[in-house]
Amino acid sequence: MTVREAQRLSKTLNIQNKKDKDFLRPSGIISENILFTDASDNGKVIWFTKSQERPLLFTEQLSIPNGLANVPPLVWCANKQGMKIFALENNQRPNAETPFFPRSFFQCV
Repeated sequence: MTVREAQRLSKTLNIQNKKDKDFLRPSGIISENILFTDASDNGKVIWFTKSQERPLLFTEQLSIPNGLANVPPLVWCANKQGMKIFALENNQRPNAETPFFPRSFFQCV
């Protein structure tokens, strides 16, 4: 391996390491809907959304028609491996004492 090739490889690896380490590191103002971020190697982000009417799309295998649905207020928890969703009682920003309700949708894993 030439010196030039080694330098290119080193630069590529440094860029890849930086991408992995920049996971969930915001570069500006964070939305007020964000409740928690963990930028570690196994990081995650937790946010909430207020109730809203949203189009829902399903695969034909489920035999559920696509269409508009009233979606309740939700808490979302996502990491590199998947996502979990929990329902809330109201549209207020949740806190540590806010109860979560059984999910309204299939868990995305």
